[in-house]
Amino acid sequence: MKKKKKHHKVIYYLSIWIVIFIFIAISASIITLQTSYGKEKIKKAMITFAANNGIDLKFDKIDGILPFEYILNTVSLETQNAKLDIEELSFRIKFLPLLRKTLSFTSFQAKSIRVEKKTSIANQDISNAKEENINENENENENEKASDDKSPIDNIFLVSLPIEINFDNIKLKDLEVKIDDTLLSLDISGKAKLLKRSKALILDLNIQRKDFKKSYLDIFLKAYKKDKFFKIKANLYVATSKVLSPFYQNDRGFSFNITVDSRGNFTSLGNIENQIFTKLEGKTNGNIFKVDNIPSFLNLESNFSFEFSMLNDSSINISKGFLKNDFFEIYLDALIDKNSIIQKTNLN
Repeated sequence: MKKKKKHHKVIYYLSIWIVIFIFIAISASIITLQTSYGKEKIKKAMITFAANNGIDLKFDKIDGILPFEYILNTVSLETQNAKLDIEELSFRIKFLPLLRKTLSFTSFQAKSIRVEKKTSIANQDISNAKEENINENENENENEKASDDKSPIDNIFLVSLPIEINFDNIKLKDLEVKIDDTLLSLDISGKAKLLKRSKALILDLNIQRKDFKKSYLDIFLKAYKKDKFFKIKANLYVATSKVLSPFYQNDRGFSFNITVDSRGNFTSLGNIENQIFTKLEGKTNGNIFKVDNIPSFLNLESNFSFEFSMLNDSSINISKGFLKNDFFEIYLDALIDKNSIIQKTNLN
């Protein structure tokens, strides 16, 4: 009995010393990471990991309670499709998910973000062909055709990392996007998930223009890389028509909300002048709250709904459409071709 008790005591004290040793080792590692030497090592590791996955990452310095919290200043992130410049980026990560190759962010915040879309590789090849003067016109036409035929899926799935990435809480402030020579400043919050090798992208976001806080877009998206299938549900609330600038330039003001529930298959979102979808169907409904500069008896709150589907020739069929208020009811079926011209209507 005495030998057994002695044996148990040895195991007990050994366990305590192992725990103490692990605690000291972890504490020493954390303390080391707070030094300039430790931060420089982490910086090099992050840049190397990014480079190995086709991302050119640069930033001035790294701060925070490492390895739990990271604060990066003057960040530049570049892929073959786009370049991002970020004034400040901060995030916190979970460590246990790393054991199953999942990078999980409990918090991910960035401010003053500039996005620049880069010239595609196909276009660069065209430029090189011009410079070399080798079958100039033929090479240019062939490359342009290849660019049109190829589905630049990377415009949506920008990177293909060997890990899954989860964002539990995203906050992006002052995200600057240039559209038709107009610079839009957006605030985005929500959560996101990118599966391993970019097999799927899941977004649940709230998007607002910085200068129009009362208007917003809530969007939930699932997109799958392999079969190019997507499912999206979005709710847009427009408090003033000015928020739609530069897409809407008319002086007539209005406010409305619209919900879209859609699914289908996409080819590319890289160039909206080309065909984006190979299949598209869904339902839309919403409310019109006010419209300026129309007779008051027509300016009533109205609700509307319609179903839509894309046909083989890329035209859109609209069915079961209606617009109702206390004054009138309108029912509509229509066919709109790929040039947005109404070909058939059935109005009641």
